[in-house]
Amino acid sequence: MELDHASQDILKQLKKTEDIYRLLFEAANDAILFMEWDKIIDANQKAVQLFGCKNKEELIGKSPVDFSPPYQPDGKSSKRAAREILKELLKTDAVLFEWVNVRKDGTAFFSEVSLGSFKEGKRRIVLAIFRDITERKRLEEEYIRTRQLETIGTMVGGIAHEFNNILNVVLGSAEILHKKIHDPKLKHWLDVIINQSQKGASLVAQLLGFCRREPIKPSPLDILPLVKETVKILKRILPENIEINFYYNPQTQYVVCTSPVDMQEILMDLAANARDAMPQGGKLKIALDKKKIKGREYIVLSVQDTGVGMSEEVLRRAFDPFFTTKPKGKAVGLGLTRVYNMVRQHKGFIELKSKMGKGTTVTIYLPMVEIKQEPIDKPVAAAIDKKVAILVMEDDPAVLEVLKNILSSAGYEVVTARNGKEGLELYEKLKDKIKVVVTDIVMPKLDGISFYKKAKKLNPDLKVLYITGYSIANFLGKKEGMVEVMQKPIVSARLINKVNKLLEKDV
Repeated sequence: MELDHASQDILKQLKKTEDIYRLLFEAANDAILFMEWDKIIDANQKAVQLFGCKNKEELIGKSPVDFSPPYQPDGKSSKRAAREILKELLKTDAVLFEWVNVRKDGTAFFSEVSLGSFKEGKRRIVLAIFRDITERKRLEEEYIRTRQLETIGTMVGGIAHEFNNILNVVLGSAEILHKKIHDPKLKHWLDVIINQSQKGASLVAQLLGFCRREPIKPSPLDILPLVKETVKILKRILPENIEINFYYNPQTQYVVCTSPVDMQEILMDLAANARDAMPQGGKLKIALDKKKIKGREYIVLSVQDTGVGMSEEVLRRAFDPFFTTKPKGKAVGLGLTRVYNMVRQHKGFIELKSKMGKGTTVTIYLPMVEIKQEPIDKPVAAAIDKKVAILVMEDDPAVLEVLKNILSSAGYEVVTARNGKEGLELYEKLKDKIKVVVTDIVMPKLDGISFYKKAKKLNPDLKVLYITGYSIANFLGKKEGMVEVMQKPIVSARLINKVNKLLEKDV
């Protein structure tokens, strides 16, 4: 039967409307699936791309769960979580949630999923819109990590300041006694005190480095001492049933362009993965080496464990974001991804070798650089000008006494103040004699930086040496004029050197 003109017009309009919707469907920037309950019956081109398929036929007839890992980050199995979401959809007709998917090649990604449903006859049709939010999740993870470090950094910074003051008194007192005592046995024990105090100062500096908030500029660094110290830390924090061995050539410099924080984070992440791979204990081998590859020298850091190892599938996906073999929500799979990204930022590359039951080896190649040799200053034992006076300002009485003794023993005349206000009053009276001010930065009533700004108006040629128990980097941007900064605890020879250098400088 031939249709009349009115019916033909209606069909044309319907066809036109269908073409418009099909065009919008295919042009959408989000992946769109039509499902008969949980089975895909149609998919747009973006969905084909997002799930890593060649065409929509590879999607049709399957469920989104088929493109999901066994478990979601909260520890639920993907099948169970999907059933619960579909039950909720029956009650609300619209659901919005986050989901971890896996592409056809095994690459994991995070998606934000919006579900809606409607009835077509007796069939329940589900409309699912998937948006890739992997980058957003990565930024959220980094933001949370940064906030955690900021909180820890604030706490550690305060503790480190007080601890550095204590170390300053112990180290300074021991050095003063070392000069006055001639008994070899007593000198030996004083050497032990000095050595351990310096190690304590180094440990505080590492803690500050882990929690530092300001960006760190990479520079040529021999990573051997850093790796040795990190291995010592690992021996204290890893389970006792894990034997740790470190192999290196003590005559070799392992110099790369990096920062201590980056290298420690890389090694800590790899050690944490190795620990998880050896729940019953085992051996952890850390090694440094040099290799020439295609005419370029590389420093090689390898971390090898005797753990459970990885299957070929896991090995292939080990660096994927959010991929993890931990089913109970213990991790979201960012450890190796973070290491991989950091190594790439260092213009290096990484190799991963593993076999089931035979452990895993992670090998990192970083371009070798050279350290420019700086001239080493010999410690100066005495003042270069005994006619000048030094003003020392410090709110901790014990630290103030030690600093005064160190400078007095070098031959300087020393006047002291317990805060910036008291120091400024002294400086106004003795400004013609005082040539250098040694001051703590954080003090009550008037801090060291504010003191310097006020005192400089009285004498533009004033020279100041700041001392601080906080991270030096926090104050480097505040340097102006004839200013130097020293980290507590203060080594006596270095303090005298700094004061003498300031006196030698021309404004």
